[in-house]
Amino acid sequence: MSNLDFLKKFQYIPILLYFLPITIIIGNSAINILNFLLVISFFFLILKKKELFKKYNNYFKFFFFISLIFSINILFSIDRLNSLISYIGFLGHFFLMLIIIYCLDFNNYFARNFLKIIFFIIILTGADTLYQYFNGVDILGFKLDEGHGRRLSGPFGDEYVVGSYLCKFFFLALLFFKENQYKYTKLFLIFLFLLIIVLSNERAASIMFFLATILYFIFNNEFSLKEKILNFVIFIVVLFSFFSFDNNLKKHFIDRTFEQLGITKTNKISHNTLLDSQWGAHYLTSIEIFKNYKFSGSGLKTFRIECSKTKYSNIKTAEVNARCNTHPHNIYLEVLSETGLLGFMIFLLMILFLLKKIINNFFQNFKFSQFELMVGLNFFILFNPMQTTGAFFSTWNGVFYWIVIPFILRINKINSILSHK
Repeated sequence: MSNLDFLKKFQYIPILLYFLPITIIIGNSAINILNFLLVISFFFLILKKKELFKKYNNYFKFFFFISLIFSINILFSIDRLNSLISYIGFLGHFFLMLIIIYCLDFNNYFARNFLKIIFFIIILTGADTLYQYFNGVDILGFKLDEGHGRRLSGPFGDEYVVGSYLCKFFFLALLFFKENQYKYTKLFLIFLFLLIIVLSNERAASIMFFLATILYFIFNNEFSLKEKILNFVIFIVVLFSFFSFDNNLKKHFIDRTFEQLGITKTNKISHNTLLDSQWGAHYLTSIEIFKNYKFSGSGLKTFRIECSKTKYSNIKTAEVNARCNTHPHNIYLEVLSETGLLGFMIFLLMILFLLKKIINNFFQNFKFSQFELMVGLNFFILFNPMQTTGAFFSTWNGVFYWIVIPFILRINKINSILSHK
């Protein structure tokens, strides 16, 4: 039996992957079930076709090396069981990445189909979220939260993460369009989804989408310099128009941000800098945890346990009593505090390697292809260190990283495929 005939028997693997963007909406259980099915299928495939193990030998070497580091981390963890469970979750994400790479390597239609599915799902999700804003309830019956500035959830129910979901998938979804075509349609969608993400009242997602859009204008060779300047001016006018017409948005995005940065004062706890906010308290606590566990960290998923100890009650922040949470709200500080220097150096090297893959072609002709630009913007949104984030070692937030990484690792191959679609 030829390799092609054999691999055709496993074409259900990419079909399973097509459901991944939907399972993220459904929730952690759906993600874990799908990931379990994919990993079992992939291991069966490797056992039947041992040449695949040789092809991905470097990935497996990296996997065993990382597992050794995590073994040390679990051994010295303050909560070994919690860290072990988190490590198992990491394994699922790592092999999800490898499965996506496999599909990109052996199925020339996978990238195209997967990106189309993402596009249509975010269009439906965005439409559902707008419907919820105007009607108070989405098409599934989920109500918006009136108690916190009209927070939107769209199809996510009582989880207010729709802005984050749209932000992390949007620029990949734009690859649905052909390069150097439909540039004004893409521009309209950017303005529309900026509105939706801002209306969701998720500040971190809104800020990252705003910054990514600026980079889109700067590096997009579809527009002339005059068009870029005009688009940027329109973009700024549209953005600030949102805050003029919706006082709740102004209070949440501008007034509250200024108060937390110490620019304005209120009758609440006095904030002089960002470090006096609850996020600043998380950051300072994670740094102190690192100081106490420099080599191997406190252990995966142990910030929630360690942060409550009284020895961290003297950190210099106005929000010292709000220092605890499930994670530090910054993936770099999360990795630093929970895995120590051992894990953090590997994490940093991985990010630098991915960044090199994205910008490598740029220095050859000083411009990005549309695929390189969109993947680069997704990389910026996910790995920008100057932002508040969800947990890296988590099911829901963590899965986005491992979906995007394969597209970066196969950037040249996919760029060639999409440019001829």
